[in-house]
Amino acid sequence: MSRAYLEAPVSSFLTLAFVLIITGSFLLLPFLIYLAAVPLVFAVASLLVDSPSGVDIERKISKHRCKTGEEVEVSLRVKVEKGLGFVVIREKLPEHFELTEGSNVHILVKGLRKLEKNLTYSFKCTLRGEYVIPPTDVEVIHVLGAREPARFRVGKADTIHVLPLAFSIRRIRLPPSKSKVPLPLSSTSRMGPVTTDFREIREYRYGDPVKFINWKATARRASETPLVNEYEREGRKTVMIVLDATDSMLPGPRIGNPLELGVKVVAGLAHYLSTRSFNVMLVVAGHGIIVPPGTGSEQYVRIVNTLSKVRGVSNKAGLREVLKMSKRWIVECVPLVVLITNVTYSNADEVEEFISSLAAYYRASTRKARVPLIIIDISPYVEVAAEYKHRELLLAYSQYAKKSLHSRLRRQGAVTIRWDVGRTRFGQVAASLLRLIR
Repeated sequence: MSRAYLEAPVSSFLTLAFVLIITGSFLLLPFLIYLAAVPLVFAVASLLVDSPSGVDIERKISKHRCKTGEEVEVSLRVKVEKGLGFVVIREKLPEHFELTEGSNVHILVKGLRKLEKNLTYSFKCTLRGEYVIPPTDVEVIHVLGAREPARFRVGKADTIHVLPLAFSIRRIRLPPSKSKVPLPLSSTSRMGPVTTDFREIREYRYGDPVKFINWKATARRASETPLVNEYEREGRKTVMIVLDATDSMLPGPRIGNPLELGVKVVAGLAHYLSTRSFNVMLVVAGHGIIVPPGTGSEQYVRIVNTLSKVRGVSNKAGLREVLKMSKRWIVECVPLVVLITNVTYSNADEVEEFISSLAAYYRASTRKARVPLIIIDISPYVEVAAEYKHRELLLAYSQYAKKSLHSRLRRQGAVTIRWDVGRTRFGQVAASLLRLIR
């Protein structure tokens, strides 16, 4: 607090009192002299009365982990010990938090008694992620404005984890049909504990334990490649979910762009598969994040926590790089791959290279030519075109482009599912997906 700031109001009160006394004496008006006592009292009070002090704020948050769109209640217990004046309390909320009830700014009046006040407000978060609510901003103002307002922070920061809201995927009754995916998901997984049930003798593959080599069978066949005993493993097929988090996932509204919708698809698919004993693996292209295969509720929580930390797009590790990073699990688990992306002319070549490299890994491991790959193409252009004048023309062009790109990918051996956001419901996409996941 500066001395000049303190002396300015006092000087004003004393000047006013002096003027009233001189004027009353000169004009012989006693009431003006008596009136001079008022600014004198204010001047003395300005020197004797302090601004509010001893501020303590206790913040309680109803939940530190929530899903997108869930409401969170915050309660504040405010205590002010000394002084007279006003106390302004501000709670700074992160960008994607929306107030639903109450206010995060309050003005309290501190009188002669100790002030205790309970304040509440509620908010909801519209975007997944990890957010920090900083300590409470406090500003104290002198009752007469005689002292410089003091600004400081009280309390501690609180972290809130906002988890993505998963799309609901439920098993539906489908007529018997042949799956287009070359490796049906009902086959047993190469991941999981090895049982004592003998399955077959086959040629050695990269990653096979040396203890499984059948030396007698190898010697009988005089084979250059060793033969190994293969045993049944516990668990069902492994599914590798690849989420594209590169620039191609940006078109569309901030909350409903392909990346945010893709996160919801991944969360829903991971929940569906992990609760049905499938081994689920997550790969986030762009950020280079890999969650190794696992199953059950713990694996689902692990995947959801990882998704909540994926903020925005990145080009640190594209589809080619994350495929190399995942080679170990591809060779070992022989998974079904589900790629969630937005296929455009700018990334079509990269997707084709991804399919070719994946096919090479499968040929080295299983000797099969076709690739068990499902591509979910999230197309936001129905909503994007709505903002432009020639909407129908833009939609016709996007439909033609998507049809051409999907034909290229199908020739590579991939199965494609297109989701026109704003025109097609996700339930239809889920039904198409479940026809392939058996």
